Amino acid sequence: ISVRPDLPRLHLAVRERRVREEPPDRFAAWLDQEIGGAVLASIEKRPWDRVVEMRFRLPRRGDEEARDRRLVVELVGRSANALLLDRDGTILGYCRDLKSEFRAPGVGTAYRPPAGREGFEDIPLSPDAVPLIRRRFGDPGAFLGRVSPLLEREVRSAAAVGASGDSVAGRARQDEALATILAAARAGAWSPPVYAIRPLQELSEGDV
Repeated sequence: ISVRPDLPRLHLAVRERRVREEPPDRFAAWLDQEIGGAVLASIEKRPWDRVVEMRFRLPRRGDEEARDRRLVVELVGRSANALLLDRDGTILGYCRDLKSEFRAPGVGTAYRPPAGREGFEDIPLSPDAVPLIRRRFGDPGAFLGRVSPLLEREVRSAAAVGASGDSVAGRARQDEALATILAAARAGAWSPPVYAIRPLQELSEGDV
């Protein structure tokens, strides 16, 4: 798990031994004390969002009941953060202080998920969702703008090729581009695009 502002990410790393952090991370050291020896019971990602929640079950201590902890990782660009919550959603600790008054976490306060993805929960990850997206968001660009600005640019540029965005042909091009993106997301079949200010056949190795 990394909440670096320049490259927030979460992935499985399979290694024979633990990797030492340089420099030592205070939040990670605190997590060792709080959830060391706990069992990861579940891992979930919010629909259409970059928020991952991991639920841990702590071992019993004496006669007390088993306790639950929730580690929430928000991979939301420069506001990325990791927060440890109790079973009721109260913040016990967090990794990064944020300048935003609305997003700044506080120990002892109730956790509030990042806003901006309301109305996404029932949208299937399928090309069949294009009509639903049209009805709810108006156009594919407005929908993708809340998911990925880069994908929004892909869809809007598709409409600009040979037709205006307001024309029937432009709408069809946008819908086709959105359907392609949704199909790739569902299948995990992404391919890297190449962006160039000149046709590719005019470029040679070493061009900027």
